[in-house]
Amino acid sequence: MFHRKIMNGVKYISITELARLLDMTTETLRYYDRIDLFKPDIKGDNKYRYYDILRFDLLGTIKQLRQLGMSIEDVKKYYEDKNLEKSYAMLSELYEELDSRVKELNALKKILYKKIDLLQQYVEENAFYEGAQRKHFKERKIITKGELVQDTVLYAEETIFLESLLTEVAPMLGANREGGMIPFTEENIGRDCGPWIPFIFVDSFKGIEKTYCQKMPEGDYVCAMYHDYYLRLENEAIQSIIRYCEENEFEIIGDIIACDVLDVTVTDHISEMVIELQAPVRKKRN
Repeated sequence: MFHRKIMNGVKYISITELARLLDMTTETLRYYDRIDLFKPDIKGDNKYRYYDILRFDLLGTIKQLRQLGMSIEDVKKYYEDKNLEKSYAMLSELYEELDSRVKELNALKKILYKKIDLLQQYVEENAFYEGAQRKHFKERKIITKGELVQDTVLYAEETIFLESLLTEVAPMLGANREGGMIPFTEENIGRDCGPWIPFIFVDSFKGIEKTYCQKMPEGDYVCAMYHDYYLRLENEAIQSIIRYCEENEFEIIGDIIACDVLDVTVTDHISEMVIELQAPVRKKRN
């Protein structure tokens, strides 16, 4: 039941009715009262708050400004000696802030879409494969210190450093971002793990020191997957790549790239984690 008052020909409505009309909570209106943002016109003996119904436009504007992201302090400032020039300046500033947030949200949406698209390939389309296969990759941008590391602790430290260079929004939600380059030498083949050169794929070098920026050339790569995140099966995958190259007359012409395809950001199960090795190749010359 709503409580209403009519005094001197003015119609007042209760806090409950006003909150309902504008789809707000009574607690929000009580809070606005406490901070002197929107006070009731009358407080009855029964402690009910009553508002002039003609002030609903004012409260509606406050609600919309808050929805647009304007702070309580700026809403108060907006209503202090309001005039056209001041309103123009404050609403223009709010627009710029909102535009920046929209761009950030669009960037986040794009990153999240890539992650979902990657997961869909494995959850719904069963993109896992056995053995080795040849793929073609366009030129890719990476950031790296270019330093070999031998153990997983140093690898993690290097990766954390590289992440600190990124200027993107929520960058590590992106798909296939981290990895390590394995120098393809006889000394490295047959090791249980490492050494690797940590890197992170990036869409742009903008804002990143040139020292850490490199490009992986476009070309053919012979690839193999393994499902052991802790690298115990790395050598087996490398041997699978070598066998494919021997059988199809390819030669490896650069460092092997180890990409974290599915990692701890999406699963706790080691059996679901996937690392893909990518070896740059070309046809053997006669």
